[in-house]
Amino acid sequence: MINLTSFAVSRDILRSNMSGLYFKIEQNLFTMAGASSTTLALIKMTSETDNIDGDILIPIKSIEQIKKILKATIDNNIVIKYNNSAIEIQAGQFVIQSKLVNERFPDYEQVIPRENDKVLIVDRNILKAVLKRVGVLANPISNLVKFDLSDNKLIVSSEDFDTGTQASEIINVDYDSEDITIGFSSRVILDAIEHIGFEDVEISMKNTSGATLIKPCTQPDNQDYMVIAMPLRLVNEGE
Repeated sequence: MINLTSFAVSRDILRSNMSGLYFKIEQNLFTMAGASSTTLALIKMTSETDNIDGDILIPIKSIEQIKKILKATIDNNIVIKYNNSAIEIQAGQFVIQSKLVNERFPDYEQVIPRENDKVLIVDRNILKAVLKRVGVLANPISNLVKFDLSDNKLIVSSEDFDTGTQASEIINVDYDSEDITIGFSSRVILDAIEHIGFEDVEISMKNTSGATLIKPCTQPDNQDYMVIAMPLRLVNEGE
């Protein structure tokens, strides 16, 4: 769960309320989320929680240390203790203590799009390979790539007006909604689909400016994982 969400945590020191990984425990429901100005990664998993309720925001530096410990231990039993200001995590012979971020995490439920009616289903590995190739020639600052969607066809293209370089590739996809042209950061979409461990990915949109929802087409019954990505504005050459 940590790997599925921590990649989206903001590294912007001015956004302290998004500078850590968010944990929330409710009755039989465990939620984890990471967010930045462009991305929200969210996972909900049903699990026995011993009727414990609470939420905390752990700094990203501490999360990176936790990830290293989890790789180094074979003990699957993890003990978490926390109060309003600090957390202690025990895994095998390792113990980590960390202060918590004293900020309110954004209301992620308000960010989740509910009316995205343009639905694209694509092979994750094919899209990842295309984005890596086409993204090489995108503007290095914005990493802007353009998705042109029409009947069962996706054209992924990029152009760097400063150097005059451009690239495009066509992918056969499952898409039968109205045509749409929308821009994304190739890095944001790559981050999202690289963390989806299933073959097919569902990408749903409402328009060219609203939040885009990215999910695996199939998930375990006790898991709901999604990544929400904000599109980039497309501009014409010379603007």
